[in-house]
Amino acid sequence: MNYLLSEKSLLSKIQGSLGEEDYKEPLAVLLDSLNNEANLSLIGKIALRYQISSHLKIRSKIFEFVNNRDLKRPASPIFVIGLPRSGTTYLFNLLSLDSNYRSPLVWEMFFPFPLIKQDSSEYKRRIKKTDFMLFFQKKLIPDLDLVHPIQSTDPEECLLISPFSLKSLLYSYMARIPSYESYLKKADHSSVFLWHSRFLQVLESFDRPCRWLLKDPGHIGRLSEILANYPDASFIQIHRDPLETIPSICSLTEKTRRPFTKEVDKNEIGQKTLSYWKESLAKGEKDKSFISKDKFINVKFDDFIVDPIGEIKKIYSGLNLDLNKETEKKMVDFVNEFKKGKKTRHTYGLSEFGLSEESVQNTLSKYISY
Repeated sequence: MNYLLSEKSLLSKIQGSLGEEDYKEPLAVLLDSLNNEANLSLIGKIALRYQISSHLKIRSKIFEFVNNRDLKRPASPIFVIGLPRSGTTYLFNLLSLDSNYRSPLVWEMFFPFPLIKQDSSEYKRRIKKTDFMLFFQKKLIPDLDLVHPIQSTDPEECLLISPFSLKSLLYSYMARIPSYESYLKKADHSSVFLWHSRFLQVLESFDRPCRWLLKDPGHIGRLSEILANYPDASFIQIHRDPLETIPSICSLTEKTRRPFTKEVDKNEIGQKTLSYWKESLAKGEKDKSFISKDKFINVKFDDFIVDPIGEIKKIYSGLNLDLNKETEKKMVDFVNEFKKGKKTRHTYGLSEFGLSEESVQNTLSKYISY
């Protein structure tokens, strides 16, 4: 086995406890898949080793913080869900302008420990450290800003939290790991949201919000697990034509994976992407039927793009939230600036990934309201 991705080598760097043993099985499957299926380049081996090691170290620090402490349940969360590339980020960024909500920030997910206050000198160093990581990331993946722009002080999705459980689609974006993907489809994801909630408890020790605002497209297939940890959660699902979203997801995967692997199979990416999101959407449709209507709002992408503020008002009304004038003005200003911004088109096509319009529509259309 390649020493860069050996379990023994990774765990030897961890000084504290990793808590429950729920990490052992996913870690073993992940490393086996990376070593035997991923065909990683040297950069890929180093990058994946760094990622997994970092996630294990943060997990250890989280456990050290929460262990034997009587902590409050995290503040009531709102989850933005929907297929990747369906407008979830735009909606998430608009909602984050409401000061009643708090989202984990990029730098907090990369370097949460030791805990610091934002008016400290250490905060500035932490931001510089995160900026350097993002600079290096963009050098490796030049088109990343085109697909998913990210800044150190931005609110960011839970895809950067789920790896603390070692069950995360993040690794699949970076590498071809079909055995691990199959494992994720069948695995119990309760531990994902156990560690997710613990991470929020850590952040709350300095800044407890009225509500958490959270986003991850992958959450659409984990509604029952979310509710087990967050029984008071609310959800906003945005729906977009899968003929637009699926090729974009494939393109994102291909662009992210290419720097880390010796060979990329676009047709395989297409098939795996379609299969994964079919199962996620099917499970989401089943689970959301058990969620009360005052906790779940559906939004059509086309309506949202045409009238974002109007759709925001419907969301607030449907979830019995208060949209004050100050927040509404911030949102209007944000929309106006967004419309003025120069849009560089992210080009991709279904056929590039071995897919057809018919196959995508037949597979996913019944799960999408658009």
